[in-house]
Amino acid sequence: MSGLPVSPLIAQCALNPVADPSCGCLLSGGGPAMNTDISGPGVRISFYLQALFLACLSVRSGSLDEITSALYTSVATNIAMAVTSLILGFKPSPGISFHDAIVVLYLLALSWASVFFSLVSYNRFVKGDRSLKYFSILQSYILFAFAIAVLRTAPHFGYAVPCNAHAVVVIFRPFRALHTGVNAAWVLVTVTILVYTVSTSTDYMPFARMWYMKITRRRRLSRQCTLDSAELGEAGRGTSSAGVSSGVSGRASSCANVAEVKNKKMKKMKKKKTRGKHGDTSSTRKAACVSRDIVIKLAIILILWALAVLNIELLIIKNNFLDNAGTSSEWQFGQVRAFISIL
Repeated sequence: MSGLPVSPLIAQCALNPVADPSCGCLLSGGGPAMNTDISGPGVRISFYLQALFLACLSVRSGSLDEITSALYTSVATNIAMAVTSLILGFKPSPGISFHDAIVVLYLLALSWASVFFSLVSYNRFVKGDRSLKYFSILQSYILFAFAIAVLRTAPHFGYAVPCNAHAVVVIFRPFRALHTGVNAAWVLVTVTILVYTVSTSTDYMPFARMWYMKITRRRRLSRQCTLDSAELGEAGRGTSSAGVSSGVSGRASSCANVAEVKNKKMKKMKKKKTRGKHGDTSSTRKAACVSRDIVIKLAIILILWALAVLNIELLIIKNNFLDNAGTSSEWQFGQVRAFISIL
């Protein structure tokens, strides 16, 4: 019966409210029952706390292992959430509604922003995990693909399709999701993808160029050393001239200079590390400035995080989800597990 136009379907639902799964949300003017395993309170709280802890940790902590572990957890959680939502939304009998997908997009946007800005702080560590950076890039494009898939199929996404017209999005105030919301989301997603792609390629192009130059230099040096050893063998047998031996010795000295340059760089790095251990008269002043900067950053993080949480909870209130029939509480096993996993 869900294939009927909306008006006849509403009339049928008024006569028989259990005739179609969409009857409840059509009569209430809100959304269908929430899939609590995807957007329930436990899942939302876990995403809220994970994003907040990661942002604060990246600003406050100086431990590389702590930040790396937190980033891996957040990135893996985002990928799992996006893939699960894609599977549930596009299977023959969808397991989530368009209203659920909007909540998931909000949660993933908050978590992705936390990961993105935490990686900026993570890059201050020289020995950062490159696998984590590549993993985060994969995560970003999986999230972008999920957002594009939802936007392209918004009018008929998920189950209870006739109720998709009731969906609203919230940025401090509600407005229709299928009209203004989808258009604004397309602009936002497109700009985000372009900016992220350009910034990521700009960040990694110098590393790729350095890696290529290092490989070519190493090959050139190994080829040169092979030729030098062959010429030295010929000189030992008395077949080479004095000019050849002098050229070989000159190239050998240039090879030795490479090792000397590396040793000098290592000594300079050690001096820089040991120089900060002795301290000076301005150390307390620098510590005070650093602590003040940290307090300001933490305050900004808390304000932005609170605004994001406010909009997500307003989104759920304004979409007016139906109560889950047959369940006494939203706090089922999946909710408790998601909440405990963050602790």
